[in-house]
Amino acid sequence: MRVVIVPPTPALLPGYASRLDPVADLRAAVTRALSWVGPCSIVADDPDPVDAARGVTTSIGHRLALAHGLSITDDPGADRVVFASGSAMRTPKAPGSFDERAETFDAEIGRALVEPDPLALGDIDLELGEHLWARGLAGLVGLAQIPVRTAYLDYDDAPYGVQYWVARWEV
Repeated sequence: MRVVIVPPTPALLPGYASRLDPVADLRAAVTRALSWVGPCSIVADDPDPVDAARGVTTSIGHRLALAHGLSITDDPGADRVVFASGSAMRTPKAPGSFDERAETFDAEIGRALVEPDPLALGDIDLELGEHLWARGLAGLVGLAQIPVRTAYLDYDDAPYGVQYWVARWEV
């Protein structure tokens, strides 16, 4: 089984691409990672309240999975795609402004993704993560008991003050 962790950001949806793609490197890493999985289960937050108020009933994660042509299944043995991102408060111009705890919070998750240390993901402070505007953390916590053989961290950056990872695990 394979596990992929990618960010649930609207900037990755096809309609957001433009001639000057502000997240071209992230988009390329996500495309490569999602092409690495076969039929998969999707772990994604429900649509955020703003989207829900506009009548959007499908999460960004599910929309990204469909846009990449993933075959979605409920088979528990299938590959898994977890849509999660770190804080959105890394800089004063970040969407959530600046919080000095954001960098340390993100560094711990990033370390757990690359080492790999799935048990550390089980210790994520969900309350702090919510305050820091992190997304999909419950999906990361759900990986705590997975025995990982090999980990690849394909992207680790915080464009616009928002921490994104693209990670692949062979389980």
